[in-house]
Amino acid sequence: MKKLLSIVLLLGPVAVASACTTNTVIAPSPDAGPTTMTEDPTTPPDDSMAAPDAAPSCDCPSTCQSTTEKDKKAVCHPQTPAPKTVSTGTVGNFEITGFEYWQWVKGDHVYDNGASVAWGYSGEGEPQANPPVLPTPQSKACMAEANKVLNDILKNDVPPELEAFRAKTGVNAFWQWNNDMTGTDPGVEVPAEYQSLWLYDKRLIKWMSHTNRDGTCRLPTKADLVKFAKGCIKSFPNCYNSDFK
Repeated sequence: MKKLLSIVLLLGPVAVASACTTNTVIAPSPDAGPTTMTEDPTTPPDDSMAAPDAAPSCDCPSTCQSTTEKDKKAVCHPQTPAPKTVSTGTVGNFEITGFEYWQWVKGDHVYDNGASVAWGYSGEGEPQANPPVLPTPQSKACMAEANKVLNDILKNDVPPELEAFRAKTGVNAFWQWNNDMTGTDPGVEVPAEYQSLWLYDKRLIKWMSHTNRDGTCRLPTKADLVKFAKGCIKSFPNCYNSDFK
């Protein structure tokens, strides 16, 4: 590994592009002069080091460009099976509350006055249909990943824009929603306003995740949350990220 680092430093700046990100990382040359190799050239290579062009796994929350969606949005592979429980409740100045899954295979009747929605993380919530509507394994796994992202933001990296929005409007609760496209016919799409964050009933920020037909997952991000807070503080209570620049 030392040998490879010495060669990189001699060659100067190197652009490293990941298959699972649009970012390019630049490895700068050292401020000092060229570095010479000091390791014995007969030393066997370090087999523990991954090939420099090996593609990351794109496991959530890392993302890669979709190969199946026409808009090529960033997607990830969720942990499967989904964990049995996820974290909700009070997190700092905010609350993480309930769950709902919209299963778009049902087409125009995807909501059906709430009777066709899976409520609760595992489908245990209300109102209960008969027979109960349960989340698919793929959508539950995506929901769990979205819950991880939200918990991480609220515990470790609350955007000042979100805090300003909460202070002005009093809105501090998140409700998690997953659009489940599992089994949905090609051509059926979720309306734009339901594909990203929006505000319900002046009190709940809908934290939107999206399960694609191939089981990959689209997660909401901190950038989505900043966009929502900046837009909604001006347009409250009519707040859809799809309307904000």
